Amino acid sequence: MSHNTTLPTIYTLVKTHKVPVDVDIATMKLEELKVRPIVSCSGSPTERLASLATLIITPLLNFIPCHLKNIHHHLQLLRELKPTDLRGLSFYTADVCALFTNVNVERSIEYVIELATAHWHDITTFGLKPVDLHRIMEVVLRNSYFTFNGRLYQQIYGAFIGCSVSPPCAIITVYMLERNSIYTDPFYINSPLRKLYVRYVDDSGGLARNEQEAITNCRIISDKDEDGRIKWEVEYPKKGEYVAFLDTEVKVGTDGNISTRYYRKPQNKGITLSYQSHHEHPTKCAVAKNYYRTATEVSSGPAELQHSFKILDGVLRQNGYPNPRAFQEKEKKKQHTAALTTLCLPYTTDYDSNQIRNYARSIKIPVKLVFTPGKTLKQMLCSSRPLDKPGCLMSNPDRCEICPLIENGVCSRQGTVYQITCIVCDMEVRYQGETDRPLHHRIKEHLRAARNPPTYPNNSLGQHYAKQHPNVPPKVKIRILDSKRSTVKRKMSEAICIHKQKPQLNDKSELDSIVRYIAQ
Repeated sequence: MSHNTTLPTIYTLVKTHKVPVDVDIATMKLEELKVRPIVSCSGSPTERLASLATLIITPLLNFIPCHLKNIHHHLQLLRELKPTDLRGLSFYTADVCALFTNVNVERSIEYVIELATAHWHDITTFGLKPVDLHRIMEVVLRNSYFTFNGRLYQQIYGAFIGCSVSPPCAIITVYMLERNSIYTDPFYINSPLRKLYVRYVDDSGGLARNEQEAITNCRIISDKDEDGRIKWEVEYPKKGEYVAFLDTEVKVGTDGNISTRYYRKPQNKGITLSYQSHHEHPTKCAVAKNYYRTATEVSSGPAELQHSFKILDGVLRQNGYPNPRAFQEKEKKKQHTAALTTLCLPYTTDYDSNQIRNYARSIKIPVKLVFTPGKTLKQMLCSSRPLDKPGCLMSNPDRCEICPLIENGVCSRQGTVYQITCIVCDMEVRYQGETDRPLHHRIKEHLRAARNPPTYPNNSLGQHYAKQHPNVPPKVKIRILDSKRSTVKRKMSEAICIHKQKPQLNDKSELDSIVRYIAQ
């Protein structure tokens, strides 16, 4: 289990693709909006266990015959089909309604363990046994507690959307229903699905002779769900029309030939990296080139390619790109060089970036320069956890030993560079440090060291009280100097503070150790 954690919290995302094209979402009532509940498990007590379980069971998806890795895998399977095998058939799509929240957690765990046991020697298990994985999955999926507006709730059915182990669990659960239905021999041998049936999480696609057969295929899968909660929405194309699947539109002609082209939902706002954004020009070029490269790969012929390009021309013009087709130029072949060390620098202007690159080439240093933009307005002003307010780690500032000592914050702050000032001394001797943990825990360690110096021989504050104030209760005040979640950036900030302010209790060896850490 993890330490210094927070409970998961819930927020919602509006399903904009469910909003009619001619309706302004701002005019809709709250009860009319369809939303997707997301439970943010970042920093939760079970986050690391969930990550371990995800590492173990994700490779099991390779043993699911209908599982799609990406859109290119889908196109590859389509293009391997012969026209003679497709005559009289149509490609249809189906979507599982609210898959994550309708999964039976207990049965899902049993399905995962069953598939994992069958392929236990084909996956990396980190020395665990199936019974160990079973216990981990139970801890992660059954402790479905979350907070909202300061109150504690529990999700009594389904898996969290936001927990890393939920997607592979849901995929495996639906596969076990498929395995016991459409993959059974009598049905599978006589069904067009033996030629093509694919699924990407909750979106599936297959072949059928008519709409009723497509609906029957999905109903057969649903009937294997003992809880009766797995339901499908089927979209079957009219004669001669395309049907949308992921980022493509697919059509099977009367002659059996398959046509594919790029697709975007009508409700899609067409928002992408703006040409006016604070990014390098090569980054913007790469975004446009990747769009056109994808459109070229998914388009089956010249007419389909022009349709795909027309969509992308509109998207890029909407985002300020002048003459979008200019970005279709072929990329220059890059020369293969020895492995380089990546050096990330803040982006200012294209001129500055080019000057730095040219200088790096001139002195032949083995680094790959990457220029990253600063924080966006969205990152600075928006939060997925807007109702979370920093407070006392003990939930009671009046009884907390640490909160009254902090001048400019609360004891629950994490990733801080802090300063401790001894107010027993006439000169107010200072010490500066950093911690990734909540400030409460780190300051408590310093106070314990000051009260009992022999127990902490390497603690600077403890040694100060041992020499200058023996048997005197510690009296200090705390100030937060900086806050950085990145360990390297936090240590750099600490080194700069120590170098500039030269606190009396920090020695040169501490600064040297910080420099060595950063250099690594």
